[in-house]
Amino acid sequence: MLSKAKMVSIKRKAIESLYTDTCTIITEKDTVNTETGIVETARVTSKEYPCRISYINLPTTNGDGFPVMSQSVTLFLNPEVDVPAGADVDVMRQGRKLHFKAAGVPAIYDNHQEISLVNRDVHDG
Repeated sequence: MLSKAKMVSIKRKAIESLYTDTCTIITEKDTVNTETGIVETARVTSKEYPCRISYINLPTTNGDGFPVMSQSVTLFLNPEVDVPAGADVDVMRQGRKLHFKAAGVPAIYDNHQEISLVNRDVHDG
């Protein structure tokens, strides 16, 4: 019988072998300027982490009965990476940079975490 730590390690390696994308987590950190006393907000970008995103298209109907499509995007990532709710998440997938926002609190498991993402519009210029 394998120990729990050994089983988690085996499962984790199997899950991580599926990580074909990379992501960076962008958060905001408030610091107080010691000279002026003004609180300044700086964007902090993490290093790149291996990950995988998964898409699920869900057919739904709106109030008038016409069918519309809804899309659910989930990020799979190592459990040690801190992704606070509301953080910006940039994913590099097949040579394309995709921009998301963490929609809520991550579901953290022994060998991975799952984070619901929503699309984030980025305007350059």
